Amino acid sequence: MTIDSMFPLLQLPYLCIQEVSDQWNVSELYYYSLLSKRAKRISKRMKETGLKMDLYLRKRSLYIRKYDDCDCEFFFARNPFQVDLGVSPDISSFFQATQHFLDVFNFYFRRIDFKFKPPITEDQLIMIIDWLNGVKTEIGSVRIQSANLAMTELFMNRFQKNIQVFRESSFFDPVHKHYSIVSNRLNFKVEYLIKSNNICLNLEFLLSIDCERINTHSSNLNAKDLNIFLRSWQEGKTNQNLIRINLTACSEIDMKEVLKDCGAELVDPRTAKLKLNNWWINGGIHIRRNDGRLAVIQNSTSFYISEDWPTTTEEIETYLKNQELWNSTNEKWFEKNFNIYTF
Repeated sequence: MTIDSMFPLLQLPYLCIQEVSDQWNVSELYYYSLLSKRAKRISKRMKETGLKMDLYLRKRSLYIRKYDDCDCEFFFARNPFQVDLGVSPDISSFFQATQHFLDVFNFYFRRIDFKFKPPITEDQLIMIIDWLNGVKTEIGSVRIQSANLAMTELFMNRFQKNIQVFRESSFFDPVHKHYSIVSNRLNFKVEYLIKSNNICLNLEFLLSIDCERINTHSSNLNAKDLNIFLRSWQEGKTNQNLIRINLTACSEIDMKEVLKDCGAELVDPRTAKLKLNNWWINGGIHIRRNDGRLAVIQNSTSFYISEDWPTTTEEIETYLKNQELWNSTNEKWFEKNFNIYTF
């Protein structure tokens, strides 16, 4: 069939076109929207709901998801997007095509995925960040996988879009030959912070963020740092929105030094039980804030499905052992994992 003999869809009445386009999927609507301004307006009226978009910058690709299932993946070749094609280094054209996608479908960014390694450059990263700061589309989460300290610092200092989840994976600093902290504070709000795989988290950074949840592995925070963090929370100075923090230290830390001057109380898991969402936490170390809120440092990894569920023998034995260490004037009490919940 030649172009001249193709069915003249755009010449039909609007309602007829709408009836036909309602049967199309996302990719068909996208290609149709490129034909003209009128076609773009019609595509904007799509009835599909529950669609989210994942943006993978290194692959120049978009995953279109319906709920949590992948509906379609678009790879950017030149312009427009194509399905199942390779990568182009042209960042500017990629943004133009992605912006067209956002203009037509008004998707929600479920996740944006960064990998700071060649072929991406610092100039391209600046262009990416400035574009993201300016888009009206809400961003659910940002994930960084990096081996480049300079680019990670650039992102942390320049990105300003509030998000729900920020996940930062490991990077190695070849100059200082170790894993390094890249920022003392964030320039954006985040509800859930995940710093993993030997990303160091310093005290100033920890006190500056007001997340609901923090999860960090291989932290280099020491007993004094954690003590300052707990007392600052206790006095209502910082981290007032904190609901939970799960922290794994690089080495074992003296719990007595962590709890110094906090008025902490080690409670019996058989008698002290608190509900956390749909689960129960038994026992733990209780620290009361000035306004009456309670922080509980969990002594085990056990959760219970109801208040009446019997406390495990292992948790009771852990409590009795910790009680001896807590009351001893000579022995130290070392821990490496700190799971703190607020009520």
